[in-house]
Amino acid sequence: MKSVCGQQERPPYRLYEIQNGNRVEACQDTFPQLELSWRRAIAQLRECRDAIAAGKPLPPLPPRPGRPDRTCAQQFFRGLPESVWSSELNAKLLELAQTKVAMYDAFISEMEQMPSDETYLQQHSRSLGSRPIRVLTTGNHGIHTLDPGRPKDAQQQSYEENVARSQAKWLELSSNARQLFTDKSSEYIPFDQPNFAIDAIREVYTQSKHQGRRLLGARDVGLSGALGDKVPVSVPGRIAEQRRDNHHADQQGHET
Repeated sequence: MKSVCGQQERPPYRLYEIQNGNRVEACQDTFPQLELSWRRAIAQLRECRDAIAAGKPLPPLPPRPGRPDRTCAQQFFRGLPESVWSSELNAKLLELAQTKVAMYDAFISEMEQMPSDETYLQQHSRSLGSRPIRVLTTGNHGIHTLDPGRPKDAQQQSYEENVARSQAKWLELSSNARQLFTDKSSEYIPFDQPNFAIDAIREVYTQSKHQGRRLLGARDVGLSGALGDKVPVSVPGRIAEQRRDNHHADQQGHET
């Protein structure tokens, strides 16, 4: 079996490029520079974190040709200030990013755990049955703001096709899975095309609600099983908790 990278038996989600605090899934053989970018991003975040803890001025982000200089506090979301938000909200978020060490600690921890999370998910693959899954794909992964004056080059287009095929692998998790496409949004769909995201959420919610009612009405289905099947999504933030639960169950099995 070949992955989307074209290599035999190679996992489709491998390395992460960090752009303004966002990871972009890619393939090592196609983009060998991404591991270095990932490590540099962690080092940069740690530098920002230590500056705040020491009460020192925030270090600047790497310069961007033809664009204003920024400090590391402006790297969150797709950059602060965000044009679709009010000046009051932007000011408050910028204040938090300039003063809260915990914000950087959480960010660094998340990024450091990505490789082990990836390995865990590969080793503990499981079916979600018929729970509805909707995968939203833009063809603009890693692009924060659409700019008609900057069309994709051949490498970027190839990368976007790889990402779309990688995301399509999630369809294997459920018998009720669809991949929805839009070319009218950057990777920030809730900002650029909120109704596209809302419609997908509403569809998943409606189908999950009806599925839960059917399960609760079945005579041979217990309450706990019905509620378990009613949940439509898997939450990545609970990976560590799930690991602990699995470990505890394994220990009980060995004891018996």
